[in-house]
Amino acid sequence: MRGLNLSKTQSLLIVLAAVILIGIGLAGVGCRGNLQEMPQTASKATPFLSPPVLTLKVIPLSSSPAPAIITPLSSSNEDNAYAHLYTVMDKYASGNALRLLDSYELTPAWDDGDIAWVYDNALVMLALMTRGAATDWERARVLADSLVYAQNNDPDFADGRVRDAYAATSLIGTNGKAQIASPGSATGNMAWTMMAWLGYWKVKGGIPYLEVATRLGQWIYDNTYDIRGAGGYTGGYSSSLGKYQWKATEHNIDVYVAFMKLYEATGDPVWFDRARHARNFVQAMWNEAGGYFWTGTTNDGAAINPSPIPEDAQSWGLMALGEKDTYGAGITWAESSLSINPCSSCTSYHGFKFSDVGDGCWFEGTAHMAIAFQIKGETAKADDIVGVLRNVQTSASNNNGAGIVAACPDGAETGYGWSYPNALHIGATAWYLFAERRYNPFWQIGTGETIPSISGEFQKGMNYATWWQGQYATPSADQSLDNLNAVGARWLGLVVTGYQETITSTVITYALPRTPTDNDLVHVITQAHGRGMRVMLKPHLDLNNDPMHWRGQIGTEFASEAEWQAWFASYRAFINHYAALAQANGVEQFAVGTELVGASGRAADWRRMISETRRIFTGPVTYASNHSGEESSIQWWDAVDYIGVDAYYPLTNKNDPTLAELKAAWITPMLALENLSKQYNRPVIFTEIGYRSVDGANQRPWEWQSGGAMDLQEQADCYRAALETFWGKPWFKGIYWWYWSTDPDQGGPEDMDYTPHNKPAEMILRSYYHPLQYLPIILKGSIGMK
Repeated sequence: MRGLNLSKTQSLLIVLAAVILIGIGLAGVGCRGNLQEMPQTASKATPFLSPPVLTLKVIPLSSSPAPAIITPLSSSNEDNAYAHLYTVMDKYASGNALRLLDSYELTPAWDDGDIAWVYDNALVMLALMTRGAATDWERARVLADSLVYAQNNDPDFADGRVRDAYAATSLIGTNGKAQIASPGSATGNMAWTMMAWLGYWKVKGGIPYLEVATRLGQWIYDNTYDIRGAGGYTGGYSSSLGKYQWKATEHNIDVYVAFMKLYEATGDPVWFDRARHARNFVQAMWNEAGGYFWTGTTNDGAAINPSPIPEDAQSWGLMALGEKDTYGAGITWAESSLSINPCSSCTSYHGFKFSDVGDGCWFEGTAHMAIAFQIKGETAKADDIVGVLRNVQTSASNNNGAGIVAACPDGAETGYGWSYPNALHIGATAWYLFAERRYNPFWQIGTGETIPSISGEFQKGMNYATWWQGQYATPSADQSLDNLNAVGARWLGLVVTGYQETITSTVITYALPRTPTDNDLVHVITQAHGRGMRVMLKPHLDLNNDPMHWRGQIGTEFASEAEWQAWFASYRAFINHYAALAQANGVEQFAVGTELVGASGRAADWRRMISETRRIFTGPVTYASNHSGEESSIQWWDAVDYIGVDAYYPLTNKNDPTLAELKAAWITPMLALENLSKQYNRPVIFTEIGYRSVDGANQRPWEWQSGGAMDLQEQADCYRAALETFWGKPWFKGIYWWYWSTDPDQGGPEDMDYTPHNKPAEMILRSYYHPLQYLPIILKGSIGMK
């Protein structure tokens, strides 16, 4: 854990003046969870609640034992590191006695008293579980139970929190309560505790571990959820119980993974939404120009805190998010900006410092980088670093031949106002073990395995559109939403269209009568939410006075870079206007563009725009690509959360194909989309797909004005073929049909348009979207016609 670098004199003052410690916030500058990397100008926040009377338990320094000695040493560096953790765990008690490990071993220059940081102990749990020997699992259970006891027996609160640190010599006080060594509750520390509990629960089971993890997750949400700026979660509480107002990239990385694991464990989509809220903040902190993650925000929760730039945000961002093509740049930046060779005063080693303004080799972070290089496939670099850590294990000052010291030299500065000692550290030892075993502790997988992507619930969607002001906000439109809700659609693709005059124009307007007003959109969003539906706001751009062209040709006749930049400036303003509306009204998802084939090849401009949009809208984003090859040519799918496709693929050359022929026609595009999903580690959604109820609709589904005889069955067969092909594919996460009208009477057996309303296609859709409702209709023998 990131412990305070206090001298013996300072530690003695702690013993003599425990009450003062509450006022000055001992943990507030020392624990891993507070690193935001707290702004240097930050002032203490007003406490979230009236602080209760706290008693800080301090164990006299004379009770601290000598450093752990491991005898005899093994020939295996890995086995020796585990032996160090075993020895530290048994310093004060053994067997099934509830206890936590002392984070640091004393040295002649360092004695931090009696502190077991929960972050460090969570790492030890994970390290024990990755080796997985019977005795490792027994010790992991003791640590899990000890943290459960600490949560359930807090001396001051009963709200599900744990504290940043507890007493290592005796977790349980004479009053039966947990003995607190650092009373703060930093968000990152809480998230790591959750990850350790959930990792144990996933393999060994035990309802209590899931319950306590859920309870702690709820505490994080209740106390740190934030909507300022890019959203995310604030830093938690300091040792004086003041609430931090800043937000750290590192903390939100931790929360993202912890909440995703809780979603996987419970199946409750609320945890998916909460995880996504953290992930969106992390993505908003990516500095595209610099190729690294910012440290987080200042106290206002919106402004970027530009300095220092920490190592762990870079390596942890890669471990948690994956996306090597994007976030691998952060590792390249760290290699260039944070590498120290040789370490000052420790010339036998090289490694990485804590931040760009820190100094000294920080060996926990050095292990982070080994894991990051493993994930990137840069094996030689990873192996070199693991070799350095083996050397540190056996020859660094204050070594015992088994554990890893935190830093070299003593007092290695972080750049955040505190430093690391040259002392044996269980956290650094655990991270060394992760690197040695090629293990990603966030997801508890091998570094060569695919890092999970965020996907969430299947989006049972329908596009909802009008091209005139006022039509979204009428009683008949509300009735149309009721009809759609009855079909079982849970997601609404809400379309709003802006315009530019021609394909060479560089000015976009959204003030024409054919663009629904903001109030119109807010009405629909409110109505949809009131019916339990979620909303994807989907701005379209069309041409106002250029009938010979379509939106996919915008920009194809630009003659200069200046024209492109003028157009993108106008387009960013257009998109960000609706992103702000979406954020202000609780919209769940946002599309940054639709079928702009002529412009989507400009990857740098799109990345810049998406980065700006993410700072406004904190939910997931997608782009609706055209089926004609745009979907495979886009090079920036890693910048969005879903690969969106307007899937008007031509299927057969027949007017009356069989269902089997339609399904066979989907095989080639289906395999291509699956490969695209794998390439970018992103799920695919169909942002549009649809068929008119006319003969031959499957041949050119995008043609909305073609002739043809009425054919309700072909439309229904096309619906069924698509649903049977894609439903249940793990990489495919949603489908938005084109389209549902604001007119509740549109559709029926005489209608040749795209809507499935009151047609056999609707019954096919109901059977997938609302199967429990569909069953009694089938039993009655109805085909659903009104």
